[in-house]
Amino acid sequence: MRFTEHAVINRRRRYRTNTLTATTEVTLVALGFALLGHPPYGAGLVALVGLAAVTPPRPQRTRRSEWSLPLVICVAIILKSIAWSRFRIHLMGRLPRGPVIIVANHAHDADSMILPVTLAMRRGLHHPLISSGSSRLFEPGFLAERMPPALGQWLAGLNLSSILWSIGVRPIEDAPLSHSLKSWAYLIYQVWGDEPLGDVFDEQLIPEEARGRAISYLWSRGGWALSHQRHTLRALKDPYRHWVRDHTRDLLESQMAVLREAADRGFAIYTTPEGRLTTDGRMARFRASWTLLVNGYRGSVVAAATSYDVLRRGRLHLWTMLAPLTRLESAESAVARLRPVTASHLVAHAWFATSQRTLDRLVAIALDTYHQLPHHAVIAHNLAQNPQGLIRRRVRWLLRALSQGAPLRDKRFPHVPDILTYYANQLTEILSALDSDVAPSALAQRNPLTVEGDAQSSLDRA
Repeated sequence: MRFTEHAVINRRRRYRTNTLTATTEVTLVALGFALLGHPPYGAGLVALVGLAAVTPPRPQRTRRSEWSLPLVICVAIILKSIAWSRFRIHLMGRLPRGPVIIVANHAHDADSMILPVTLAMRRGLHHPLISSGSSRLFEPGFLAERMPPALGQWLAGLNLSSILWSIGVRPIEDAPLSHSLKSWAYLIYQVWGDEPLGDVFDEQLIPEEARGRAISYLWSRGGWALSHQRHTLRALKDPYRHWVRDHTRDLLESQMAVLREAADRGFAIYTTPEGRLTTDGRMARFRASWTLLVNGYRGSVVAAATSYDVLRRGRLHLWTMLAPLTRLESAESAVARLRPVTASHLVAHAWFATSQRTLDRLVAIALDTYHQLPHHAVIAHNLAQNPQGLIRRRVRWLLRALSQGAPLRDKRFPHVPDILTYYANQLTEILSALDSDVAPSALAQRNPLTVEGDAQSSLDRA
């Protein structure tokens, strides 16, 4: 394997996708997802892409396009069309012109798919916007994992890496110490070829009937269940384990060099340094790759801090605050405090602040918290314009939703076990990051599940 400033080049083979073919595949996949509520249509369209992937493309020695404008426009139209039916995006602030690194929090797939497209369209699609994404995106089976198992196993070998590269997505290794078997296998496959499973992995992990099969078995229907098992580096045998251990850092540095080169050439870079979705509302620590990316960078760095207003009917609303960062060493804290406060935050906080969960009581506590927010807190525009009416509508929605019992879950956030705890934790973190001396800051030092006494006293005084 050779590491270059452009990409990690597979010494065995490279593939290039034709723009027309890629556009067709992207269109079919997007339509398939949009129509999955009608299985005969959605499943059929996505299956067409899977059938096209059964025969791998012919090897090409030509270099992949780093920004295919026709394909980017096609993907932008498709994603924005889907977004229009499922999301409502509200941007607060502006993006500077010229080179810029955009650092965002990661709470939902929309802030890594829909939001970058929205920002790219605001800048103009002829100005490339490069987005970093997990290396798992560039492996066979990533799309299949996000589909119903009955359909996903048919698409286990589908690899969209060429399409992703052409629309500006670049891989970043976000979990170097633990992978599924198919992820370890793909890393080995790119360098060593289609080796027997029994030679690559610890035999105790591989069923006896599969030990004589090659690595590519993990991307077939028969190996679908086996491929999802997650293991550490110890699952590999030597010399593969030794090689992976020695080359992981080189791989990460090579991936970061790709992003730095694009940034130095004047491209906009969009990155989510947390590397994973938050499950409890609190931001994860920024990974070390963030430091490698911004160290010595002389262009603009902008925070894209996003909150979701989820306690409502209809489309999912995103509120994103764009603000320049001057102290890069405190970027994590800046993104945390710049997340807009929404009505959902206040209602979730009120729910845990009292045991008298009536409409008027919850509205009063949420309004009390709203009026005590620090003056420099970022507040969603619709909340600032009509706090009482908006909060009352959110509380009514919540009481109806919880009539069937708690915890409250939202299918749009499948990784979140309790959406109310999620939003209460997030408001606590925002207030703590604001570092204010007013009453909500005191609340922010406590677990939101135990603040009933303080909120009750504040309400009584009001």
